[in-house]
Amino acid sequence: MVLLTLADIHFQREHTQNLNKHFNSTIWRLTLKHLSGAKIIEIAAFVATCAFNKVFGVLKIMQLLEINIGQSSTKEPRTARRLQLMRGNEFCEEMESLLYESGIADYR
Repeated sequence: MVLLTLADIHFQREHTQNLNKHFNSTIWRLTLKHLSGAKIIEIAAFVATCAFNKVFGVLKIMQLLEINIGQSSTKEPRTARRLQLMRGNEFCEEMESLLYESGIADYR
């Protein structure tokens, strides 16, 4: 694992004046505001450290968690949304058929 020196991080982060402030803001962007504990903040700090050390660490974390990114990761939610939309349309069509049947306006 290649660690960056402070000078490398300084150059990489576009000459940010306060690296500690930038690092802390990265941690707090990764955590939830209403639910955070020591373990969550520790994990966020590890992920932020990986991000500062060239993103390869984040990819390794994703690999260990078996998070696969690819076409299938967007295809499944799209298919689920399409099915939900189709079910909603079928429901609306059933409701409309109740309102617009032949002879519904005939009064006796």
